Amino acid sequence: MSKKKKLKGLTLFEIMIVIAIIVILVSFGSSAYSSAQNKQRIQKTKVYIHLLETALEEYFLDEGIYPEGNGDSESSAILYKALYGDINYDGTPENKTYLPQLNPQEKLVQKIRGKFLIKDDYGQVLYYRTGSKAINQTSFDIWSLGKNGKNEIDSSNKENDDISNFSLNE
Repeated sequence: MSKKKKLKGLTLFEIMIVIAIIVILVSFGSSAYSSAQNKQRIQKTKVYIHLLETALEEYFLDEGIYPEGNGDSESSAILYKALYGDINYDGTPENKTYLPQLNPQEKLVQKIRGKFLIKDDYGQVLYYRTGSKAINQTSFDIWSLGKNGKNEIDSSNKENDDISNFSLNE
């Protein structure tokens, strides 16, 4: 009787188990990364909104009023024009610049249909409104549509992910 030499190595089943474990670990890691990336975008958008608030307060001190805004996508262009001083939408400020970060070379603005619009970190337009429609006690509202891109700012929807300078829950 000849003895067969027993080969050492991994069976196909063992290799499949290892691959399954790796796939599970990668899925957990990518989920955590996506969540962290979304939190970072929220924080950046909050910073953008705070910068706009500060610039609007300075504008108010100089002009005695806030720029008009009714909360539509055009309000973003009006806000850009007032705070960057670019009356002609040519990328060059003709009036006082209250927020240099609105320079068209920066990520914060994008030219659409001949006008510069202020964007959030999701790449969506920021909205602005003043006057009696404003919820915020500072007389103006600024908000982002958030990750889902739906304008839910006046909604009590619990899934609302809009980012604003005010809170509907307060």
